[in-house]
Amino acid sequence: MSPEPPELFVELRMDRDLTRLSLVKNTVEAFLVRAGLPEDEIYRSVIGIYEAFSNVVEHAYGESNEGEVVLAMTLRDGKIEIQVRDRGESFDPLSVKEIEWESYLTSGKKRGLGVHLMRQVMDEIEYAPASGGGENVLTMHRTIGAPGKEAPPEV
Repeated sequence: MSPEPPELFVELRMDRDLTRLSLVKNTVEAFLVRAGLPEDEIYRSVIGIYEAFSNVVEHAYGESNEGEVVLAMTLRDGKIEIQVRDRGESFDPLSVKEIEWESYLTSGKKRGLGVHLMRQVMDEIEYAPASGGGENVLTMHRTIGAPGKEAPPEV
């Protein structure tokens, strides 16, 4: 028996034009509001999803302006599933080590928090690299009403 159809589904297909990232942010925010994510969790979740998408746009295709990135968001039974798919260079975000905050804060770095932000706002993250010319798929899960994780220190 196939699963019940989703209560809400949005798919956004874009080339890797960085000037369009505001469209992604606005689409994700609208989806999360409509899905019923509590207002205090929307901002952090938008940042995590935006980071996942922008990392693919920035890194997956190298210097090439060619390449499509797909963002698919599904709401089913109180659970949100977000997929970011691409056919660019594979990078497993699960291989990134946890941040040592004291070292990070004293280093003066302003970047490199994307994967950490994704981990903070999602219940679960999975990654499947492309095989045989297929797509790299980053899948993030978030249960509506699940307690949030501890926020990182102020940067």
